[in-house]
Amino acid sequence: MKRGCRCAIILFFRGIHLLPIMITYLLLGSNIGDSQLQLQYANSLIEFRCGRILNKSSIYRTEPWGMKDQNDFLNQCLALETKLSPKDLLGALKQIEQEMGRTSSTHW
Repeated sequence: MKRGCRCAIILFFRGIHLLPIMITYLLLGSNIGDSQLQLQYANSLIEFRCGRILNKSSIYRTEPWGMKDQNDFLNQCLALETKLSPKDLLGALKQIEQEMGRTSSTHW
C-alpha cells in the first residue's frame, strides 16, 4: 500500500519587521499522481492566494526516507512575498493542501 501525500508544503519565515511584507520560504513535495503537475498547480494556487513568488528552485527527485515503500518525491523551494500573517498564511496553505487532496499521514 502506497502512503504519502499529494502535495505537502513546509514553511520558513525570514521577517522584515519594518515593512508589512514578509519573505517566506516554502518547501513543496509530492509523490502521488502526476507530481510535476501537482507542484505546478500548488505554485499557481499559492501565488493566487498567498502572495507573489519571487523565486523558485529547480524541481528535484528525492527518495523517501523513514517509510521506504512509497514513490520518490518531487521537491521544490519557493521564495514568497506575502502580506499574510504567519497564522493566516499557514491557514491558506493548509486549505490548498486539503483542496489538492492531501490526507493526514504519519509525520517523519
